[in-house]
Amino acid sequence: MKRMYRLTIILFVVVLLFSTNSEGLDWAACSQEIHSKSKNIREHEDTVLVEGRWKKTAGNMKRTVMPRINSTDIVCVRKEAICRETTAMLFTPADDPSNPMAFLAPLFLHYRIIDWSSDVIRAKLEFYVAEFELRISIKDRVAERSCRETIAQGSEAADPSDFESWVLE
Repeated sequence: MKRMYRLTIILFVVVLLFSTNSEGLDWAACSQEIHSKSKNIREHEDTVLVEGRWKKTAGNMKRTVMPRINSTDIVCVRKEAICRETTAMLFTPADDPSNPMAFLAPLFLHYRIIDWSSDVIRAKLEFYVAEFELRISIKDRVAERSCRETIAQGSEAADPSDFESWVLE
């Protein structure tokens, strides 16, 4: 958690320093200077710890849910049947050309574990307009996440064909 805090502070300082003239920055070059945690999935008793960054693998959402520059920590606790995800996200004009300013945003998600076999954890999070699913293979050291808009919670504006998926790297 100290590393996540340190990364959040570094990202905040980068955004603060460059926010006055973010239109003129080469964000592709800047993103090469910001290093996220390496993927790490480990198990300790009834807890699984996951670190890394999300990389988009597919999707068609009009506005991205996860920018290219991000760093995440996930803690899954079997006794509580919960996975907690904490992600630092740096949105740049490359992620959303309609927004010329870069900004840093935290993301805190609490998933409900729906299945925890000896090798795989599956957890869900349901919002009014979208559902997230988290899948962690402890044996294969792979984590994936997906998001799909849904009308199941009563949202009439949601489009179930809109989705995104990511893999941890």
